[in-house]
Amino acid sequence: MSVDLIVRRGRILCFRLLDIGDEVLLDAAERTMARAEDAKRLKLSRAASMALVFKSPPLDVSLGTRALPLLPGGGAAEVAVSARVFDHGNVSLRFELPIAPGTPLVDLVPLCDELYESELLSEESRRDAVALVARLGTNVVRPHTWSDVETYTVIFVEELDGHPTAKEVLAQDVLPKLLLGERSPRPISEGVRGEMHRHAYSYLDDDLVLIDWDSAFVLEPSGSRDVPDVLELGCGQLQGMRYYDQLMDTELGHIYDDVERANRAGTIQLLWSPYDRVARAVHERWLDMTEVTERIEASIKIVGDFYLARVYRGALERFRVPEWQRAVYRKQQLVAQVYALLKGQIDTRRAMLLELTIVLLIALDIVIVLATKGAH
Repeated sequence: MSVDLIVRRGRILCFRLLDIGDEVLLDAAERTMARAEDAKRLKLSRAASMALVFKSPPLDVSLGTRALPLLPGGGAAEVAVSARVFDHGNVSLRFELPIAPGTPLVDLVPLCDELYESELLSEESRRDAVALVARLGTNVVRPHTWSDVETYTVIFVEELDGHPTAKEVLAQDVLPKLLLGERSPRPISEGVRGEMHRHAYSYLDDDLVLIDWDSAFVLEPSGSRDVPDVLELGCGQLQGMRYYDQLMDTELGHIYDDVERANRAGTIQLLWSPYDRVARAVHERWLDMTEVTERIEASIKIVGDFYLARVYRGALERFRVPEWQRAVYRKQQLVAQVYALLKGQIDTRRAMLLELTIVLLIALDIVIVLATKGAH
């Protein structure tokens, strides 16, 4: 039976993740901002910290509140803004909108549909990221910008009217519509609902996490932010892999161009290999890409089959992070293969040059011997 789900306490968390550099030196950054009361390292609850281990906990920075025209009809909403900086060069800008007590979940569908891909929030996040990089200064290693912004939204509810169980909440058609931003009055198909329910998690009978590709619903009566934090970490992994996948495409294009130029030059370079410089550059690129992707993967480790670890693994699966990882690895292997081929070309040319040198020396020796005999 369909019932209205009324929010008593809750908020909408809109994440915008960007890449700002190859690495951020978080320990130094924390010292740089030590006098600012708005900067601190992320700490999960005791239960979460037993399941998830950070190589370097991200740095949280409060950016205050601002009024943004995000409500239906262009109305302004008071939004709390903060940033979370990761050591592998990502930053997540977080925009928090309160949900008015007494709001039915179904009434949030139009608002969420606008928020999921809001260009206003993306532009705000880009400006905030630029200002944050300036504050971090030299603590950002090889800073750079990327026009793409990874978006994710969490409808975070602490209390629903009547305190329904997770099973009762999950049975309502409003959740799939809310996560999809689907405004049609027609019900969602069983196939779509079933796929979403594959990524539903509960610890107690009154809490719930339902994870979709670009949004999630979290019912957490305790008010703990651990689950949204874990979902944000998964988004950070996705954003990092997407950035380096695109970067690898660009680098492979440059490598092919360099090899083509070396091939053209090779017809007139008889005494040395035209591939020396290209091979060195390819090897340096491969080392850089490998180091960065390893840093992304090592940023957080799962050390047990606890509830939050299961949520984290489920989020990575839903975000298709393993597929992006495989794509990056394939391109890294292509770079390594190009280097091996170039190295083979260099070795072959050097071997030929060595053989030619030996032949010339033998010929010279014969000429000298013959000339000496002729003189006698």
